[in-house]
Amino acid sequence: MRLAYTAVDPRSTESSRSSQRVRIEPRSLSEIGPGEMTGAVLQLASDLQRTLDTDALIAGLHEALRPRIAQQGLLYEHAREQIRSSHGTPAANQVSYEIVLLGEALGALTLMRHLPFSEEELSRLEALLCALVYPLRNALLYRRALETAYKDPVTGVNNRLAFDQALARETDLSQRHTTPLSLLLLDIDHFKQVNDRYGHVFGDCVLRAVAEVVLGCTRGSDIVFRYGGEEFALLLSNTDLAGARCLALRICEAVRTTNFLHEGVGVKLTVSLGVAERRPGEAGVALVQRVDAALYRAKSGGRDRVVED
Repeated sequence: MRLAYTAVDPRSTESSRSSQRVRIEPRSLSEIGPGEMTGAVLQLASDLQRTLDTDALIAGLHEALRPRIAQQGLLYEHAREQIRSSHGTPAANQVSYEIVLLGEALGALTLMRHLPFSEEELSRLEALLCALVYPLRNALLYRRALETAYKDPVTGVNNRLAFDQALARETDLSQRHTTPLSLLLLDIDHFKQVNDRYGHVFGDCVLRAVAEVVLGCTRGSDIVFRYGGEEFALLLSNTDLAGARCLALRICEAVRTTNFLHEGVGVKLTVSLGVAERRPGEAGVALVQRVDAALYRAKSGGRDRVVED
């Protein structure tokens, strides 16, 4: 069984080993080295299997390596998965490894310290990194599964399940730190007529386009969800009612002025929004009920407008 990983790029000097990214690929466990090193690798692998959280995994690796390989910092990056996990402090001397399993890139790991790494340390490090690969692969698979479970397949934004969990989390943070939290509910006006007239394929295109317009109006800390049907929800942490109202008006205007194209012909759409800020001690469910009532008033009052509670 192939369980271990080692560097396969030839490097002749310590300086060259510390200045280039080395590819890590599988080889047999028996080739790792002495029995003591094999035991250390297996023990570290067992320890790292205890978590499926990527950041916790890299933090655990950092702590486990420090007694064995002196280092100041460790950085893990995976560009495609948009992961960056940094622990410790940066330093001038670095050694980098590209972690690969069966042709799949699992990201890059960089160790840093003030003094150069010796050949003996690098050989020991490369043996120990055998312990990371399968736990890292499992953590990445788990992360992807979670993202799939929490994403709306039509629009690509977060789904209702993600909203329920985020609402509970953000409500708790707002209560604990006495910080403002606001909620927006958005409904696409006359969406049934869009489906009836242009078909459900174009209706899905409208949902995606509106989601993109909304995302273009938000900050990085704002969280957008498809709440259900033609409704979207936005959770705004550290945002009071005035800030939430400004965002809602900006979204309303942005959708109104967007030209949605159907077979080259422009289709005009509008949205209605309900807005509220969480009250002290208020539960998340109560906040949703108030915003939902405000949204109802916006639609019954003529649509294409923002109503706050």
